[in-house]
Amino acid sequence: MIETPLDLLVARMRQLRQSVREPTLEHLSRHAQRLGLSLPPQTLSPILRGDRIPRWGTVRGFVLACEQQMKTHRLDVEAQLLDLATWRALWEATRRTAPSSGGPEPTPAPWKRADRAGPHVVIRDSTGVVHGDNAVVNIAVDIRNEGL
Repeated sequence: MIETPLDLLVARMRQLRQSVREPTLEHLSRHAQRLGLSLPPQTLSPILRGDRIPRWGTVRGFVLACEQQMKTHRLDVEAQLLDLATWRALWEATRRTAPSSGGPEPTPAPWKRADRAGPHVVIRDSTGVVHGDNAVVNIAVDIRNEGL
């Protein structure tokens, strides 16, 4: 029964895996390695059981590995099942509604500049992937104009 965004995320991950002939976790890991990504089977197993909320990089790697499986075996899979924007939105909903793990999350130390106040950038989230000699980094920022 799907009750939470995590339940939905896990159900969709299982659905995607089934749609590409249900490869073993080791097989998905090898597909990810060919793409320059790390996707250890021991990381995927608790995620696919719904025991752990994955990081965005893991979800992205899983989707890309499934896409590689689809291409390798010339399978016909719904485009929406491979849409990273849809996966990102579902992952973000999962993160927002996740129960706390016991205590409050540690607050990062604020960046302080004693010499002046003014515009500054606060990094909220970042993800990245290195493929060969290339690196792609996505950074979500807040731009603020206040005393530091």
